[in-house]
Amino acid sequence: MTDNIIVKNILFRVDTGTFIGLGHLSRCRSLMLGFIENTHCKFTILTNNIEQVEVFLKNIKVDIYELNTAFSDKLFDIAIVDILKIPMQEQFDIVKMSKIIVSIDDDGNGLFYQDILICPNLQKKTIPTTIQNFLHGNDYIILHPDFQKYCQINKNNSQKVKRVFICFGGSDPARLTKRITSILNKTDFCFNIHIVIGSAITWFDEILVQIDNDKRFLINKNLSNIAESMWQADIAIISGGTLLYESCSLGIPSVVICQNNDQNAEAILFKESIINLGVHDTISDTEIMHAIKKLSVNPSLRRKMSVSAKKLIPADGTSRIVQKILNFKRK
Repeated sequence: MTDNIIVKNILFRVDTGTFIGLGHLSRCRSLMLGFIENTHCKFTILTNNIEQVEVFLKNIKVDIYELNTAFSDKLFDIAIVDILKIPMQEQFDIVKMSKIIVSIDDDGNGLFYQDILICPNLQKKTIPTTIQNFLHGNDYIILHPDFQKYCQINKNNSQKVKRVFICFGGSDPARLTKRITSILNKTDFCFNIHIVIGSAITWFDEILVQIDNDKRFLINKNLSNIAESMWQADIAIISGGTLLYESCSLGIPSVVICQNNDQNAEAILFKESIINLGVHDTISDTEIMHAIKKLSVNPSLRRKMSVSAKKLIPADGTSRIVQKILNFKRK
């Protein structure tokens, strides 16, 4: 006779799109994978963009519903909310149909009610007195479980840059991928350049035209294992946000070009762990080229940045968060 298997019913409320990007959805996917590693679970998602979520979560079994779907006959064990703003009525609905409420909020404000508030960044926050569990800081950065695996693999830092990783997020609203590709296309750098394009980017063909027959470039869209590709690189050219935390967890020396002011405010906190150039529309192509050259010709600088970055961002934040949620009991 086998024991009865207890299945956790987990609801995710997350939005995605060209302006919002895929960062919130990426964090939810990472938590899903963390739950899968620790318990039996059934996932449900409420979202504004079913098609994009289906593509992004193609390897995870999940029920996806459009907004305003009623679940009158369903009670979720856990509800995880990761969106910028949520109407008060929708908050009430989620609270009524969920035993435990988890909010992910980069600003640290959260919902009108939550059992656990996660603020997954380095910005200092005042701990809210009304919340039993406030998870914030570098110990609670949400990363794909693959990063925890790759950060433990020893890597010989090369004196010479052989491979560069480039990615500007799932939607890249400022089209920084095109800008960097154009800059590098005009150089005589002999390293391999791996460009990763997000699933929400619709101008993939324009990048292919830019690259033409230049054998230095390798391009992938919606790559399934971004941790492996990033780990293989000697340096990275990336935007802020989730990508920044990912590269630092692996100790990859990175040139960072931010999509917006929020990313820049966060990137400033990384100090000597990265080369942060600021918001994209405030910097010139010459400044970008200078930063890439500076990093590529200086192995001692790369080693220093790698050690600092890895020390700053542990790769096991997702595991910590999942355990906190699964062990939570209301007082």
